[in-house]
Amino acid sequence: MSEDYYSILGVSSGAGEVEIKKAFRKKAMELHPDRNPGDKVAEEKFKKLQEAHAVLSDAKKRAMYDKVGHSQFEQMQAGGGFNEGQQGGFGGAEGFDFFDAIFGNFRQEENNSGAQRGQHLRVQMRITLEEAFHGIEKEISIESLVGCEVCAGTGSHDKEVSTCAQCGGSGQTRMQRGFMLFAQTCRGCQGAGHIIKNPCRSCKGQGAMFGHRRVKMTIPAGVEDDVQLRLSGQGHAGVRGAPPGDLFVHVLIEDHELFLRQDDVVLCRAPISMIQAALGGEVELPTIEGKRVNVTVPAGSQTGDRLRLKGHGFKRYRGHGRGDMYVQLVVEIPKKLNAKQKSLLEEFSAASGDVHQPETSSFFKKVRNFLRHGDKN
Repeated sequence: MSEDYYSILGVSSGAGEVEIKKAFRKKAMELHPDRNPGDKVAEEKFKKLQEAHAVLSDAKKRAMYDKVGHSQFEQMQAGGGFNEGQQGGFGGAEGFDFFDAIFGNFRQEENNSGAQRGQHLRVQMRITLEEAFHGIEKEISIESLVGCEVCAGTGSHDKEVSTCAQCGGSGQTRMQRGFMLFAQTCRGCQGAGHIIKNPCRSCKGQGAMFGHRRVKMTIPAGVEDDVQLRLSGQGHAGVRGAPPGDLFVHVLIEDHELFLRQDDVVLCRAPISMIQAALGGEVELPTIEGKRVNVTVPAGSQTGDRLRLKGHGFKRYRGHGRGDMYVQLVVEIPKKLNAKQKSLLEEFSAASGDVHQPETSSFFKKVRNFLRHGDKN
């Protein structure tokens, strides 16, 4: 028995749209072919994941899926129809697709010509943290179905296309059984809605063929990691002049050697000497936008202390203004000292009896309490 779509996505049958979307993204990242090159098992799971998401993210398809169950739904999609013994008289005209009958009107609204719209295309793009901050125009090289130049996408060698007389250009013929109206793919034009008498030799009458092309797109400033951007009409070309699909670009932001991003906040770790930590001072640091700022280090700073630089974070992707930048201090202790440095530190140690060290005092107070009350031996 095949696994149902909810189990494939790892959600319950009552999961909402947002939960389904998040579950799909998480698993898609794990199973994507780019991350599992040559892994046929992962590739098959990725295909099943896409299939499950396509159904459960569509309200009408999901309603039908929940109504008839997984096995029956797979039969519908396969287009094999229902025989009278199983479905009490719904019949089984050759080529009849019950799934098309249910969703026929919905598909007609999307494409009145009856021709097959191009499939959506999904690609992955990696950008730097700086590119995500500023925004950038990128050019993507993709391989997809493109409109045939020889026949101008018509599929006809002489560019002459006639409307199918059997379906009137809808791509479907309808029949009525009792009070129910059913639709099936037109046999005359095979669902295209028109007839081509002289097919194009270059694309074999399809009006589209595989080819390379370059697409320019704009990555908006402040874009977040793991965001999917949609470019309408930039997917696979449609068959015989049908509208193209859309291009979905999955944006991944690379790690940075200096900065860490959390939503609209930028974090930066800054090492300082123990002298700077004790006496205070200034350090010069870069910001994500490429500027330099002077940061004041307070006297007595400790490792882990954070200093806030207001308005030096990321531009808000879905709002106005900017976040902040936080500098996390790391007090660095020298590993090698010369004789003079050791001598000076020894003098400092001798004079440090009354130096205020709250962390040290607190720690050893706890040690004394533990040894007094906690040690049972």
